[in-house]
Amino acid sequence: NMVTNISRTEFEKTGIRKGAMLRLRLRDKEAIKLRFCSTYGEVPVGKPLALIGSHDFLEISTNQGNASKKLGARAGDTVVTMRIAHV
Repeated sequence: NMVTNISRTEFEKTGIRKGAMLRLRLRDKEAIKLRFCSTYGEVPVGKPLALIGSHDFLEISTNQGNASKKLGARAGDTVVTMRIAHV
């Protein structure tokens, strides 16, 4: 899991709710889409997701995988998440 420094309290201020689709950008890489979930099982095995972890911080994860390896993340990388607008 990639644990961010974004607390549950701060993330809740964004108005993003469970089930929302997010766009995640890591450093200068192309953005990926992922769902904001309550549990890992809400996405297929190998797919990325965002959730609030057990320590109450936003985490970027992969269901039964290694998100940091899959995304090429390193400690200290800047992570930007954006809600995908409904059209």
